[in-house]
Amino acid sequence: MDSMARNALVPKRIKRVLVATSLLFLVIVYPFYIYYDLQRDVQDTGREVTSLLQSKIDRIFNEMEQVLELPSYKCDQNTIQALRRASFYSPHLSEFGLFNSDYRVVCTDYGVSDFPIFRSIRNHIESADNHRLLSIALSKSIKERALFAFLYDPERGMGANGLAPPSILEDGVISTLGDNFNYRIAVGLEVLGQHNVLLGSTLIKPYESVIRSVNIVITLAVKDRVYITTLLSHFPLALFVVALFSWMILTGFKVQATRTVSFDNSVRRAIANRDIDVYFQPIVDTKTHQVYAGEALLRWQSERFGKVEPTRIVSVAAKYGLMLDLTSMIIRRVGRTYRDHKGVLDSIPIFVNLDLETLNDDRFIEGLRDVCDLYPELEGRMGIETHGLYLQSNAECKSTIQVINTVRLFGIAISVDDFGFGYSDTRILKSTPMDALKLDRRFVSRITQNEKSNSDIIKQALSLTHERELKLIAEGVESQEQLNILNALGVRYIQGYHYNRALPEREFVKAVMNKSMMFRSEKPQTVSAEKA
Repeated sequence: MDSMARNALVPKRIKRVLVATSLLFLVIVYPFYIYYDLQRDVQDTGREVTSLLQSKIDRIFNEMEQVLELPSYKCDQNTIQALRRASFYSPHLSEFGLFNSDYRVVCTDYGVSDFPIFRSIRNHIESADNHRLLSIALSKSIKERALFAFLYDPERGMGANGLAPPSILEDGVISTLGDNFNYRIAVGLEVLGQHNVLLGSTLIKPYESVIRSVNIVITLAVKDRVYITTLLSHFPLALFVVALFSWMILTGFKVQATRTVSFDNSVRRAIANRDIDVYFQPIVDTKTHQVYAGEALLRWQSERFGKVEPTRIVSVAAKYGLMLDLTSMIIRRVGRTYRDHKGVLDSIPIFVNLDLETLNDDRFIEGLRDVCDLYPELEGRMGIETHGLYLQSNAECKSTIQVINTVRLFGIAISVDDFGFGYSDTRILKSTPMDALKLDRRFVSRITQNEKSNSDIIKQALSLTHERELKLIAEGVESQEQLNILNALGVRYIQGYHYNRALPEREFVKAVMNKSMMFRSEKPQTVSAEKA
């Protein structure tokens, strides 16, 4: 099968759905995914920056706690030297000092001092749970803005202060953020960072976090251009995903379509070569427990597709206009069965299922005449079972009755199915020439659920069959309970798994020769349509 033919196997509806799905993905799903990914990225990066600052702040105050562990707070030469050593080895602070409980700095690494700490800073230190504070203010010693760190120990009545350039808080932050983020680090009322977060993306929600122990607020925002550049940079990948998904779906449909065509062709060849088997399900007379009649049913074990349901065979035959060929094959097989078992099956009617469309086909009568000429054994023995008369209009029903009368001229009996499911009114059936009436398997399967209404329907059927001297057959009997109800109401002829499934020709002949049909000891695993 060439590529053009394979493409034609994919329904246009599926192609339209794929196009719509692809557009939906590219226009809505993909942009939303990028938005979600950037939103997650700004939150993850914000948490990373917060963790980085928290770690740096902890190290600063650890150094100050070590300063508070000096053996003496007297501002002598040993204390000054200790403060100078702490400043020299500190990776963060460039100056250290000590202040007393009056919040006056009494000693620095420059020597003895005596100057007060601003009252606002003192108030913040005293109100803080851990008596810690970071503040940015103008340093008198270096005449520039500096980062001041304060740590007070109430038990010792002493505190340590340190001095560092404000950039100490930004070190490592810029390398973490890269070029995609605007940021701001606010220490109290003072702001660090040269980037203005207000210039960040209006689409992506900014990240904001507070380190409450030192009153630092970190804010991050994605730059506007990042969303657009990310959309464009990943767009080829999005197109590839769409193309791959579409290819997988189309390939799946093509494989399935190819398999369907292959299956259809196999069925068509099997019909043409008459490779499909015909099995026979016994219809039992419950008074004698002997086989009264049989129904011809399709069975096909394909080498490639395994056991194929009869409904699938019929579906393919109807699809390609092969119902006449399929029906002819079944009738020929029935005729050959009568011929091969002459004397055994002479009094056993065998019914062949036939849909109304095939029955009303102008070619059917001609084909039936040819088969009857080939197998005269069919006359007076074979029957045709049809259904769906209740779906026809009055004109269609009259036409069907004319065809049925013609069929009966060949000595072919007529059985009408669907009673109890399709027919609730006997008026249609009273005007239809027939030899047998069947209670539909769907009706029989629920006969135990509402015995009153069901028994009324069966009584209608019995009245009609007695009036017209017809046989009433209950189809699809699966249990002893169903059988008991039917027998109690007067239904004599039973077909169903309770007696036997559809049998190969030889087993069916053995059942006919048997004096009494025994019930099947095993129960069916599933109840499936036997008809074809």
